[in-house]
Amino acid sequence: MRDTSLIAGLDGGAGHAMKSCSPKGISLTVLPSASGISEKKSGSNNSGPQNSGQLKTSPKVHRKVRMGRRRAFVLILVHVLILIHVAQWLLSGMNDGIRETISPIEPSESMYTLEGGYVNAGFIFFVLAILSTLIFGRFFCGWGCHVVALQDLCSHWMKKIGVHPKPFRARLLVFAPMCLAIYMFVWPTVLRLGFTALERFAPQVGITRNDWPSWLPPISQLAGFSNHLVVEDFWRTFPPWYVAIPFLFVCGFAMVYFLGSKGFCTYGCPYGGLFGPADLVSIGKIKVNDNCNGCGHCTAVCTSNVRVHQEVRDYGKVIDPGCMKCLDCVSVCPNDALSFGIAAPTIFTKGRTEAAKKKKTQRPPYDLTWGQEFIVTLLALLLFMSFRGMFNSVPMLMAVAMGVIVAFSAWKLGRMFNTPNVRLQSIQLAFRGKWTSKGYLFAFFTVVMLAMGAWSGVIRAGFVLGNYYDHKVSVGLDQVFSRGYVPDKVQKQLALSAISNFERGGPFSDGGIGWKQAGERPIRLAWLHAVAGNLPEAERYLRLAMLQGPPTGETVDFLGQIIILQNKKINDVRAAFAEVLEKNLQAHEVRLRVARIDVQLGKIDAAVANAKYLVELKRPAPPGVTSQAAMIAVSLGKSEEIRAAMLRDVERRPKAAPLRLAYAQVLYAANDKNGALEQMRLAVELAPMSVQYRQLFASLLMENGKNDEAIAQMAEIDRINQELAEMQARGEPFQAPLEEAPQGSQSRP
Repeated sequence: MRDTSLIAGLDGGAGHAMKSCSPKGISLTVLPSASGISEKKSGSNNSGPQNSGQLKTSPKVHRKVRMGRRRAFVLILVHVLILIHVAQWLLSGMNDGIRETISPIEPSESMYTLEGGYVNAGFIFFVLAILSTLIFGRFFCGWGCHVVALQDLCSHWMKKIGVHPKPFRARLLVFAPMCLAIYMFVWPTVLRLGFTALERFAPQVGITRNDWPSWLPPISQLAGFSNHLVVEDFWRTFPPWYVAIPFLFVCGFAMVYFLGSKGFCTYGCPYGGLFGPADLVSIGKIKVNDNCNGCGHCTAVCTSNVRVHQEVRDYGKVIDPGCMKCLDCVSVCPNDALSFGIAAPTIFTKGRTEAAKKKKTQRPPYDLTWGQEFIVTLLALLLFMSFRGMFNSVPMLMAVAMGVIVAFSAWKLGRMFNTPNVRLQSIQLAFRGKWTSKGYLFAFFTVVMLAMGAWSGVIRAGFVLGNYYDHKVSVGLDQVFSRGYVPDKVQKQLALSAISNFERGGPFSDGGIGWKQAGERPIRLAWLHAVAGNLPEAERYLRLAMLQGPPTGETVDFLGQIIILQNKKINDVRAAFAEVLEKNLQAHEVRLRVARIDVQLGKIDAAVANAKYLVELKRPAPPGVTSQAAMIAVSLGKSEEIRAAMLRDVERRPKAAPLRLAYAQVLYAANDKNGALEQMRLAVELAPMSVQYRQLFASLLMENGKNDEAIAQMAEIDRINQELAEMQARGEPFQAPLEEAPQGSQSRP
């Protein structure tokens, strides 16, 4: 087998002593042979000229890695279960149109629990995984992680074609997973608790949430925890397929090829940033007995870049937190010297050899000098911030992988200018001071990726600056939407500055240098143009926003007001809404507004048709939309026509309070007052803090002669109003009754 130390030897200066050697025919050792040659004599992976003549063959593995197949079977089973989960969600809506399943069992879902209080399956799974790691070590990483499975598969395929990925060794970049874990799971909670403590226990300091810069992500407010184990929009937190495929390629193949067999785990996995420290206190360890003769087979098969033979020699067990307990080393040991069992945690482990006791055990040399460490780490950080969100698509973990890969490539390109012999795995980039053809291709790739990072960085910096100016705009809605509005000079200049920075990052068709405006940005641009007095542009951006997904009721009303302010008629508003509906059938809020306009215009048949369309959808609209559409039908005397549809909708979404309210009105219009009273009772139970619901319920009780119960409801209304006033005085957040429970990332802060 070809030894990967050739790369370090050529990069590190050994190439001067090997100028007469072919770039392809050299094989150096990774490990000492079974004859017992000392570590000092055999040297490390990056052996220099002083021992380049002592070429030895790597130890031949006499046993097959039996655990490899078993682990592959388990990981395949994990993926099968994932596919079954997705299939169950897709098929669940065949009967009633509502797709419903357990929330994604993905650790990143924990963010929504910590920031919004939405307890989901991902949070429970992540907690259990951390607890198991505290006891057994990083078993989950080795036996249950789909990204580890992808990396192992890519590494296996590479070795089949003769490529043995050499691990990239850096001092500072290894802290990237920990920093990501803190950013995702710790920092939002610490920030929220810190400001809460300042506001409640140290008011004399005078620092509140309002002092937090408005152009930065807001501080989350946690009103309490709620059950969100079952969701309807399962796929909301996952990227579309055209992003998922590049994500898997970058985090799997590219990270393995450039940075080693566990490249993503080492430099990009935020979950590993928590599992690694947890492993330090675990009692599950790979242990050694007296049968060990230091042959090195264990290290040769380890895909986690752990020097197993050295760990067990110096400590009697593997203490490296990178060990993922895949047990390959145990299964391959020719003397059955290794086993998994209970041992003292790493933090209480002392060395057995003199070097270990003095904490001077020999480790593979790092690939970077300290100066290079700081430059590469800073470059990786800047590239991460640049790539994240590029094309409105690149997710955070993919941006991390891209940033580290390009920073590594930039370092490698720099070495091509000052080092005679440079290799990237099996590819010779430079030989005897001259670049190879593959070296030129690598340089072109690196320059292009650096240019893309710089381009995306300029655009994203513009977005940050745009947010800064945007949040300085303080004009009120009533002022902008009033007749004869004239922009204030200062406010107009702030709006124009924000617009300039946002639109610079827009598509070339709009005069920008970036990509299409998406997410909340078109709505913000519409508002800023309205503040600046440019209503036609505000209308254009609102139309764009409503074609990118189901628009909110506020966005639809915003468009209607902008059209009216341009001295247009209600028919023009309807025409604009109808145009949106032709292009976006999921714009249910728009159809609801069209039905209301038709009522105003006297087009009763059209209004009823749109209302019934929303009520009778097989895949239903949000409860608030359905309930308002039902009320339109009731007001037009069509309650009997929608009664069956409303009953079906209440049965398939029994916990939606707005549907109960609307169905109560349908029953009341049909003269079924007892049924209406029962539905209102259920609506109040589902939304106990809703004053409006209780007022309607009290009126219905009085009409049915239940005066005592009605008086009790009025007393409850007074109590709720008093409680809300006290909460407001204390500055505590109050979460109003929701049309539907937030699911996945729907309500992510």
